[in-house]
Amino acid sequence: SFAKLIRKNLDASQSDTTTLAEELERLELYLILEHMRFKDKFRYQVERDPAVDTTRVRIPAMMLQPYVENSIWHGILPMDRQGTVRIQVHGHAEDRIRVTISDDGIGLTESFNRKAATASDHISRGIEITKGRTDVLRNLNLSDIRIQGPEEVRGADGIVTGTRVMIDLPSAGPTIGEVGSLQSPVT
Repeated sequence: SFAKLIRKNLDASQSDTTTLAEELERLELYLILEHMRFKDKFRYQVERDPAVDTTRVRIPAMMLQPYVENSIWHGILPMDRQGTVRIQVHGHAEDRIRVTISDDGIGLTESFNRKAATASDHISRGIEITKGRTDVLRNLNLSDIRIQGPEEVRGADGIVTGTRVMIDLPSAGPTIGEVGSLQSPVT
């Protein structure tokens, strides 16, 4: 799995765009490796609407991985319980596909507070680079990608229940169908 992920990342680094199908395959390899690495710290679910043809949707290469990495490293690993990372791909509107990456981790505010308390000078560049690449593609009229978040998710009681980012992509107008899924092994 590790060698395959490295090969796929090298391939992606040679191209500005990739298909959503290829990006999800690379993301699943990343999740498998991180799940093996951190054992019982998190579970993951990848849910795909079968009506969405992910082989026809082009996105910036390596676009999704920084959001998933942040969910694991900054949302879930700091917790004292097991967390879940969820990636959902579904038809959103007549001509849109939505990719939602969410976790049930500590949330943005707590994550920022912990970083400030440790006086870390680490700067996370992955999401910044992804947004910059998306802006370049948008300015070239190669893509109409909208990113909402990352944002905290709150329960009915106002308590933070995690973080999510929603990425809307142009599509050929998929119909909403039955959702297929991939889940981490039960631990």
